[in-house]
Amino acid sequence: MTKVIGSWNDLEDYGIICLTGESDALSFRLLCDLTPSGEVIINQLLGSNVQFTQGTNWNSSKGQKSSVLLAYDMLKAIATICLFNVDGYTTMGWLKNGSVIGVDEVQLTAQLREVWGDDAKHWMEHIQRYHGEVDRWIISPVSSPNARVRSDRYVHAFSGRSR
Repeated sequence: MTKVIGSWNDLEDYGIICLTGESDALSFRLLCDLTPSGEVIINQLLGSNVQFTQGTNWNSSKGQKSSVLLAYDMLKAIATICLFNVDGYTTMGWLKNGSVIGVDEVQLTAQLREVWGDDAKHWMEHIQRYHGEVDRWIISPVSSPNARVRSDRYVHAFSGRSR
């Protein structure tokens, strides 16, 4: 099982609604409206607790409550957080085409074996063949939130702190 996030429009399901790049005077950021779930994702990405100003958003049709300018280069990082913390994938690949793919290794291996039997290739080869070359793998050694474990930060071995 896999899921690909390949554009800013794919983030709309996660509460990050891309509006325009024309509002940035420096031309490297996109104006995005955030729903409450989008605000949580941006906070998880930054590893902090940013307080968004509850002002008027630019488009109020999808439950947004704030707006933010996000750099174009943040797409892969935001997509990785979405795939890990929302969808529960613990293996993500940054594809050279700019997309991010979440991989459920166990389910994908089972599907490949069901279709191809003993001739099934390793799941990484399948990803490269059908989705493109992977620039970087991000594999979390810890469970995802869907496994009922909060794991966006490691717990410090000595102090026990995670924040």
